Amino acid sequence: MTNPIKIELGGKERIIRFNQYANIELYKLLFDNGFASPDMSILLDKCNEMINQNHMLFYKALIYSGIVGNDYASNLFKPTATIEEVGEWVGQMSQEELTDFFMKVWNTFFEEMGVNLEKLKELEAEEDTTAEKKK
Repeated sequence: MTNPIKIELGGKERIIRFNQYANIELYKLLFDNGFASPDMSILLDKCNEMINQNHMLFYKALIYSGIVGNDYASNLFKPTATIEEVGEWVGQMSQEELTDFFMKVWNTFFEEMGVNLEKLKELEAEEDTTAEKKK
């Protein structure tokens, strides 16, 4: 079972859940096609590519896919928000709101992808220390 998060978005509380439904929706959004068979390394590479292109578009896609993930897991066959609505809500957030909000969503997404961000940061710090010692 994935770890759902509750967020305030569009004037109401919503639940975001990253699961296979969300992965497939994100894959469809990122690759502009209806066929979705997400290979996680390809999906994560495409996420990074989109972040570099326009991080706000990625925020919109990730949040929308999480909403769909929860809706479909909850036996709803139609998402409770459209991609356009999510885009409006995300676009109206202040930078502070966006940063706080997105870090919560981002960390949950990575946890569900099997990436431990804290451990990754520790490994990167160790690599930096080792590189400095070699100089």
